[in-house]
Amino acid sequence: MLTENASMSPADFSAIMGNRGYGGFGNGDGQGWWILLLFLFMMNGGWRNGFGNGGGIGAVPYMMTESTQAAVQNGFNQQAILNGINGLNSTVANGFADTAVAQCQGNANITAAITNGQYATAQAITGAKDTINGTLNQNQLATYQGLNQLAMNLQQCLKKSIKTVKNIFNFEDNFTVGTCAA
Repeated sequence: MLTENASMSPADFSAIMGNRGYGGFGNGDGQGWWILLLFLFMMNGGWRNGFGNGGGIGAVPYMMTESTQAAVQNGFNQQAILNGINGLNSTVANGFADTAVAQCQGNANITAAITNGQYATAQAITGAKDTINGTLNQNQLATYQGLNQLAMNLQQCLKKSIKTVKNIFNFEDNFTVGTCAA
């Protein structure tokens, strides 16, 4: 007896039918032609869209149903959305990269300006120091030359004075003073 949920197995079916050509399912008994027919219908869409209407042998190419077309279109739409998101992602990433590069270039320009300013200041200080040192050296040289000239003038004056005193007092033979003796 069969219960509500019970089903018949192929062995039960074969036992009931008495093995009258159905037990082999095409195992050499000449009754397997219907499996080939079933296979042809399944492969060529014979059951899906009616016989010969959806891609059978010699029929027009397989035509999509509206639900299949919608699924394919949905796939293309999803791909377009993903491409758009990827494009936005690339644009945002490039924007941040461009901003970072611009900031680095700005920082490099600021650093270069500071460095050039410090170099110019150092050059100006060095130039001023050299000018001051040159002026001091010139003043010192002029002072030495002035002192030498003054010493020479004093020596000449002293020589003349000694000569005059000698002539007045007739000390010509015994009178000598350092290196100024005449």
